[in-house]
Amino acid sequence: MLWPDGTWATLEAVRNGDFGWMSDGFEIIDHMDDVRPKAAGVIDETM
Repeated sequence: MLWPDGTWATLEAVRNGDFGWMSDGFEIIDHMDDVRPKAAGVIDETM
């Protein structure tokens, strides 16, 4: 899950209610998608 402000979370964390305070305006990113998480800065290739 990725929100417009750059906040991201796993589906499990959202289902557990850890992000209940966030809006419903999120983007669901397929776990097999390598391009979108990198473009959003979720994945850091320097690690």
